[in-house]
Amino acid sequence: MKRSILLLIFLWSASIGVACGQMLDGGIVDSEAKPLSNVVIALYSSTDTLKQKFYTVTDSAGLFSFEKIPADEYVLCASSLGYKPYSANVLVGKQAVHLGMITMEMEWKELSTVMVTANYIQHKGEKTIYRIPTSVANRVRSAFELMRVVPELRINPSSQSIEFANGASFLILINDIPSTEAELKAIPTQDVKKIEVYDTPPARYMAYDCVINVTTFDRTQGYAVGFSADQSICPSSGYTNGFAYAVYNKGQKSVAIQYSYTRRRFTELIGKESYQFTLPSGSVDRQQDLQGTKDMHMHLPALYYIYNNPQKQILQVVIKPNFSHSYNSYMSDISLAKEAKLKGNACDRTSMIYPSVDVFQRYYFASNKYLSNNLVFTNYRVWQAYKNSEWDAMSGVRLLSNDMTQSNVKYSTILQTDFTHILDKNVYSLGMRYAGSLLNTSIKDLQSTNNYHSTQHSIDLYGDYVQQLDSWTFVGRIGLGYLYSKAYEAELSNLLPQTDLSVYYQINPHHKLVFKTAYSYNEPSLSLRTKNTRSLIQGLRYSGNPNLKGTTNATIGIHYTMSYNNFYCSLSPILTQQWSPIFSNYILNREEMLQRPENAKGQTITALRYNLRYSFFSKELLTFTINGSLSHHSLTPHSMKRITYFGTPINYQIDLNLGRFSAFYQGSLFREYMSGLTINAGDVTSNIGLRYRIKNYTFSLNGIWFLTEPEQWSRTNPTSLVQMQSKTIIQDQRTVITLGMSIDSSSGNSNMKARSLNNNDNDSGAF
Repeated sequence: MKRSILLLIFLWSASIGVACGQMLDGGIVDSEAKPLSNVVIALYSSTDTLKQKFYTVTDSAGLFSFEKIPADEYVLCASSLGYKPYSANVLVGKQAVHLGMITMEMEWKELSTVMVTANYIQHKGEKTIYRIPTSVANRVRSAFELMRVVPELRINPSSQSIEFANGASFLILINDIPSTEAELKAIPTQDVKKIEVYDTPPARYMAYDCVINVTTFDRTQGYAVGFSADQSICPSSGYTNGFAYAVYNKGQKSVAIQYSYTRRRFTELIGKESYQFTLPSGSVDRQQDLQGTKDMHMHLPALYYIYNNPQKQILQVVIKPNFSHSYNSYMSDISLAKEAKLKGNACDRTSMIYPSVDVFQRYYFASNKYLSNNLVFTNYRVWQAYKNSEWDAMSGVRLLSNDMTQSNVKYSTILQTDFTHILDKNVYSLGMRYAGSLLNTSIKDLQSTNNYHSTQHSIDLYGDYVQQLDSWTFVGRIGLGYLYSKAYEAELSNLLPQTDLSVYYQINPHHKLVFKTAYSYNEPSLSLRTKNTRSLIQGLRYSGNPNLKGTTNATIGIHYTMSYNNFYCSLSPILTQQWSPIFSNYILNREEMLQRPENAKGQTITALRYNLRYSFFSKELLTFTINGSLSHHSLTPHSMKRITYFGTPINYQIDLNLGRFSAFYQGSLFREYMSGLTINAGDVTSNIGLRYRIKNYTFSLNGIWFLTEPEQWSRTNPTSLVQMQSKTIIQDQRTVITLGMSIDSSSGNSNMKARSLNNNDNDSGAF
């Protein structure tokens, strides 16, 4: 009897152990034995492989585990974008099962006209998609630094801002919503799905040459926090970058707060200026040797609220109470004719507060029809104070003293709305944009006080159409803008029609050819309501087009791209022709207006832009990038002979990646285009950086070198009563060494299953 009871107890305890289940664990690595994170691990019943029972994802160390798995025979499947799927039969019994490390091989997958790889480039119509491999994401600290993956982009070492190598203007979007570089710094690298670069932006963004759209995975529950700082250790240079953020997600709602601080303080700035004045009584020559200091502080806090329901609507509200302060001071030694020697000093202070509210809303009528609305309100308040004085170097007698203050208050409103319809092979959108501003200016000096008021209103109607035919993609955009402004008692209105057509041909998965043409015409007209001719002439001069003649612009370009897993090449020959006067907007000064070299009857620009990137060895161990352009400019000024000059800006970068350690060196030669008589003859900037990342910590060491000696010439407008020409040389040679550290942490549930198993693109062509 006792033996029977003991046997029953043993069998009952064993059945309880089977019912509670056992543990199953293991790890995923790549072919180089490096851990793979965010790999989806699924368990299926061996008798019904269509029925998934359990799933999880690997952590940052590539490990996974299942708790309390009932005893049974399973099929274990591992999948990750860019790697061959792995499957194996697993028998779970009474004991824990330890699978050890499983190796996943990289996979190349053909998709009709494109080739997708885990870590490189996919061409798709009017955009280029850059996938982010785990090996790259693990060695940088935010989506901002991931911009180095795009061959056309570089991070300016001085301003810590993103730049296109060819100088193109661009807009940053995050999940199709207009954003800024600061917001990229608050996105952990593991949350970035892909980076899309549109070299033909939708019509609503026609003001930009390119659009960068960063797509992230949805974090349905949890938080992300981080902090980073870079501080210089040089006594003559104050260089500080600080950034902190916190994001909380719950369901479809997110709340985020971030703060960015920037400081630049440079001493020992040296410059030389020479002036020649031509007066009715004769000419005067003036030479100045300058030594100065610059100090700038910028504070950029921001508060975000996001509601994201792709089946119904997306809402984002951003509040930014930004403010900044700058101070500049100079001492000068002045030489005049007849060996007269003067001393001088000058200083200026600027304080700016510019809070803004940005509301973006997108409403979905259906999955392929939506209405986008954007409202931005900004209030600028700027206070400036300027002082300068000059005295005789021998006697100390003060010869000149000036004290001027200026305040500006500006209210700006932007309202934009557009409708987009996505069909099977084509996309079209129609929209409208309104921008209005009111500016009140008060200028006060020792003699008088002057108040000015100006208003500006603009309305833009636009539309675009995208058509896909096999390997061909046609993108057409059209816009009609109307601008009305009233300043200095003069009214001005402009009508600006513009249109462009881009044709994309996907030769094969590695080669793409693009043909672009653009045309615009700016026809200004003058209203009849003016109080006096003097104010009228001043208003027209300040607007940048004194004779009110129309300006025509036409551009033709061809863009060829070749991309492989470790090699990228793009070539772009471009021809631009501008007819009628070309004028730039002038800075308002108390002196006569200066005519810069860009002011001309017309100009012709021919250029060849190039971009090369080559990665040595596997996993981009060593990558070399070089980009720039060869350009020829021909201008016809109003008062001078034709100006012909060449521009040869070159940017280069070398990246070395060794696991958690990475290093890069980047530099530039003739980084800015030579424009007219402005010659950057010795503009060289270099930056070397070292990075080491372990878990949630990143340590950095940077060295920045500035070797600059630009020369700039200018002269007055030919109609000015007082003729003046000047030449300025600035010697800016300094070295900045910075130390940096960042900490980031995140926790919560993300849509990792959708990330790896259903990674389809929703390509609208117009977002």
